[in-house]
Amino acid sequence: MAVAPRTRVVCPRCASPVTGDFKYCPSCACRLKAGTPDLPEPPRSPPSPWTVALGVGMTALLAALVIVGVVIFQEPAEPPAETPRMLAAKRSAIDLTVLTLPSCMVTVGEGVADWVSEQEDGQSVLRERWARPLNVMAFEVTRRLYAEYLTALAERVRAGRGPGPGLERIWHPTSEAERVYAQRYLAEWAESWVQHAAARGMGRAEALEPLLAYVPEDLRTPSLTTSELALRVPFPWPDDLGLLAAAPPAWAYLSTFGLLLALPMPAGTERLPVTGVAWTDAAAFAAWAREELGGGLALRLPVEGEWQRIAHSGRPPPPPGDEERVGRAWPWGNEPLLRACNNAQLWPDGATPRLQPVDLRYLDEDDLGRAVSDETDDGVVGMAGNAREWTLTDQPPLKAGSRYWVHWRAQDEAGQGRAAVRGGSYLRGIYECTVQRRTEEPKAARLDDVGFRLVADAVL
Repeated sequence: MAVAPRTRVVCPRCASPVTGDFKYCPSCACRLKAGTPDLPEPPRSPPSPWTVALGVGMTALLAALVIVGVVIFQEPAEPPAETPRMLAAKRSAIDLTVLTLPSCMVTVGEGVADWVSEQEDGQSVLRERWARPLNVMAFEVTRRLYAEYLTALAERVRAGRGPGPGLERIWHPTSEAERVYAQRYLAEWAESWVQHAAARGMGRAEALEPLLAYVPEDLRTPSLTTSELALRVPFPWPDDLGLLAAAPPAWAYLSTFGLLLALPMPAGTERLPVTGVAWTDAAAFAAWAREELGGGLALRLPVEGEWQRIAHSGRPPPPPGDEERVGRAWPWGNEPLLRACNNAQLWPDGATPRLQPVDLRYLDEDDLGRAVSDETDDGVVGMAGNAREWTLTDQPPLKAGSRYWVHWRAQDEAGQGRAAVRGGSYLRGIYECTVQRRTEEPKAARLDDVGFRLVADAVL
């Protein structure tokens, strides 16, 4: 049935325009008689320039507000680094993923790691300690590669397969010792998150508030410390909390809804070495990469002595009391060259030292005018500065024949609460970037200048 078209007429009483098939005027209720004259449609004049300008201005303002909202409520991209006291040349650009990881490994042959003192006929004698051949990552693990791991970890957990062997005992501890470590692991993450939140202008209580959601309501108090908070989170951990704690705290942010979230990776930082990861995370990453590559590379963290041999290319610094031996205190030699690595003294006064991409090549000249860089004879970079690195702790020297060998036992590592960190970083002076530099940190610690690289035993 066709619908009669609406008409436009004028009320004879109030002269109001009436549009539609009304029997009474909507304005004054006057009865409308048939044949009331139609009101002609008024001509539409084009909008004035002021109206157009106002519309454009409102649209621009709305777009600006949207952009500001995105900037405020999303993790900002890392600002560009200040220029240090050198012109670092970029190496061939890397696009490192777990499947291309074998292509960035170099083979490092057997060589001297350091010196061992032993007694022989009542005299103290120095012996060389050796490291076996290794396949070594030429670069430290990058943020891009670690973000790939976090994505795979989340998919694994959501598929109901659990976090894997490296993290299973933390999310679901089966002993008191594992429970204690899990609580320390969470407390270290929370404390690091609070520090990063403070740098963004957020108060401590505000930063901790989202984490209180994981604490039973009757145990929540505003004054909880990070250690107390970790003690009150029940086991097994919720999956979302475990996934959050596996991400570097610097990658976390508060959403517009007050939820604590972790981004896959801050934009523009793909080639920086990943830092802010615990020793436990580095070991879990190695287990994941091993699995992804089908076991073709038995990837793991390097043992301390292996790390040192890699850093000085088999030519260790002279042992105490024997300075005539020719060795290397740094990967490039014995001169403390500031421009040969990213260290705190490299940066101009007033500039804030920052991490640099792993594919930068640092160039300097020694006293003889020879060009030197941070690259070892074997082609490994970043062993002096930029980021310190987690390692496996050496066991007491193991003698085999006439040599002492770098020695490590996996079963002993599980019972240790601390691990060795080797090398220097962008926060350390040049004399703290030597191949002998060693510190010990809690395995749960998350430090902004500590990352890691992986090695695998070379097939002979």
